[in-house]
Amino acid sequence: MHLTKERLKDFYTTLEIKRENIREEAKIYRFEKHPLLESCLASLVPYFDMKDSFPEHIASLKIIEAISILREIDPEIDSVLADFEEPGKIDLVNFMEKITCLICRWKDSGI
Repeated sequence: MHLTKERLKDFYTTLEIKRENIREEAKIYRFEKHPLLESCLASLVPYFDMKDSFPEHIASLKIIEAISILREIDPEIDSVLADFEEPGKIDLVNFMEKITCLICRWKDSGI
């Protein structure tokens, strides 16, 4: 199952994700056995036996199901799945806000 950037963007357009939940460091996620995830993956097996191609509308439903299950298992997974920033580029708005806050605190400190 391939979670493309486009599919993830489509999924997250209906949800409001807090900016502070976006990850700041790289992390490898590993999921232990979970009944919902196992059921989702097991439900895909019959489609591999089909002679025709996998129906796109069903594939979309299965991907939505998989994303929803991952979000249920790990509520912090949004920090990975909803991060659409280009790797290696900084979030300029967030960076400027932090710098502005630091400057304001510095000025207020009287140093």
